[in-house]
Amino acid sequence: MKGDNNMSERFKQKVGEELYSQILAAGVKETEFDMLDGYIPRARYNEVNDKYKQSNEKITLYESQLNDTKKLLDESGDYKNKYSSLEEKYNNDLQAKDNEVINITKRYALESVLAKEGAKHPRLLLKEINLENIKVEGENITGVDEVVSKLKESYSDLFVTKKTSSKTGGHNKNESSNTGDIDWKDKLKHIK
Repeated sequence: MKGDNNMSERFKQKVGEELYSQILAAGVKETEFDMLDGYIPRARYNEVNDKYKQSNEKITLYESQLNDTKKLLDESGDYKNKYSSLEEKYNNDLQAKDNEVINITKRYALESVLAKEGAKHPRLLLKEINLENIKVEGENITGVDEVVSKLKESYSDLFVTKKTSSKTGGHNKNESSNTGDIDWKDKLKHIK
């Protein structure tokens, strides 16, 4: 019975003296304590069980927060990639528009220079010009003279040669009618 006595002492320590005396008063024999050796008081069980449930709830909450954070980080990476690709596209589009404006400026300047130089079809000649050879620096356009001189050499038949008219002292009526000049003074004298 020495084992039973040890058992009852251990049980007494676990449950406390007050509860131990209540158990004995209820008619539980000391020999039945070996069945109660694994006994945990209900209050203690509830306390530990509640802490366990709270811990599980916290673990579940932390896991869901961790998953949400991972999703946000993944989405953030996606947004960063989307932003950088859109920024690159914007910069490329902006550069393309700038180049387009510069090329329009070059074409207009060349067309006006070709017209001044006597080109019959300036727009047709523009197709033969490499616009990369012409530089726009602020409001100055360089390289136009070289391009125009090359075009005059290659396509001389598309340029009007300017005739210098030598004025002689006399004026011939036949010459004026041939060149399209009309002497209006003579015509108006007859009308009066």
